[in-house]
Amino acid sequence: MRKLKTEGIFLILYVLYIINQILSESQFINIDVMDQLLTLSRYAILGLLIMFIISKNKMHGKRKIVLILVLAFFLIINLIFKNGGLSYLPIVLFVLATQDLSVQKIWTITIWTLSLMTIFVMLCAKLGIVKDMINLRYIGDNTGAFFSGSYVRHNMGFLVHNQIALTFLIIYLLIIAYKRDKIRWYENLLFMVLNFIVFNYFGSRIVFIITVLTCVAFYAIKFLKKSTLRNLANIWMLSYPLLAIASFGVALTYNSSNQISLMLNLFFNNRLRFAKEAIDFYGINILGAGKFAGTYNSTVLAENNVDNGYIALFLQNGIVIACIVIGFWMYLTYVAAKKGNAYLTLALVVLAVENLLNSYLGSYKVLPFFCILLNQQDPFVEGEIMYHVHRKKLKHKRVKLTFGKTH
Repeated sequence: MRKLKTEGIFLILYVLYIINQILSESQFINIDVMDQLLTLSRYAILGLLIMFIISKNKMHGKRKIVLILVLAFFLIINLIFKNGGLSYLPIVLFVLATQDLSVQKIWTITIWTLSLMTIFVMLCAKLGIVKDMINLRYIGDNTGAFFSGSYVRHNMGFLVHNQIALTFLIIYLLIIAYKRDKIRWYENLLFMVLNFIVFNYFGSRIVFIITVLTCVAFYAIKFLKKSTLRNLANIWMLSYPLLAIASFGVALTYNSSNQISLMLNLFFNNRLRFAKEAIDFYGINILGAGKFAGTYNSTVLAENNVDNGYIALFLQNGIVIACIVIGFWMYLTYVAAKKGNAYLTLALVVLAVENLLNSYLGSYKVLPFFCILLNQQDPFVEGEIMYHVHRKKLKHKRVKLTFGKTH
């Protein structure tokens, strides 16, 4: 009973936090007093979360907890001296709070909350409560042939036009990691149809391509031997540091007089040029340059936005925080692969690739992945066979308890 009560309190705080974050990324913040209300409620939720962690009074996995606390320390230093962002501090709190709680329940509630709240904002846009801002995006003749060269982009009540498309991709990855080989062919077909609709309405080419490739990889995994996956655990975990190194390599070698560089930059919508300019301007140091480095909100380097998540992570937070965060993602990928959890590994590798083009390693939407850090022994993290056996046993016990009740 005690555990159920503890779990229920956490899940309420967790859902409220996700709702708060989604509304904070929408045009609801432009409504009078709504921005202040969301900010105050966010701090209230995090305050209650701290009290929840203290009340648990039970922590194990000392090495990882020490590393998490080191991360928290440098985040606070970054916040004080560099006006850093707060995105990773809530993650630290949620990681500590989720220890010994059901990863499966956290996964389920994340999928439902993200889906329903995104639909809610879209409906509000349709009803005129918030605006559906529309613009025309031109992507060039050379790279735009397949994508019609230019297209209309809606934001359906959100602040950024690709917000819904990115959320769609994250939800798809969460469902793949959750249902695994139990996803039916018609469910994947539905996702691909929705993917096409999302692309037509919101115009996110990269999300469209990555979602299609993820679906292809999903079926390729069915033919992989699980032993091969385990043996390659060290390779999969290197996807994060290798892609981070590749990001800096491509950005630093960008040359406006080189035709190949220009074509790549055009295809990736000026991402190479912006990254090179930001690195040259801010540099990479221990504490970083603060939350506005490499964003349109910067007052010192206007009209520059670094979408590459690895470069943005180093620019804003510095070397120490960036290395710890990437180290955590490496560990998560290693654990998933070593346990033979092919579909969780796929989701983590796709996130590593997606982070090349959109900064998502510190998003609240990937909190379920972070919650594995202190719960690697949870049945949900186990390989396919062991996980499904556990679920069947659990279901059998529930049925037995139900029919065994006395009145």
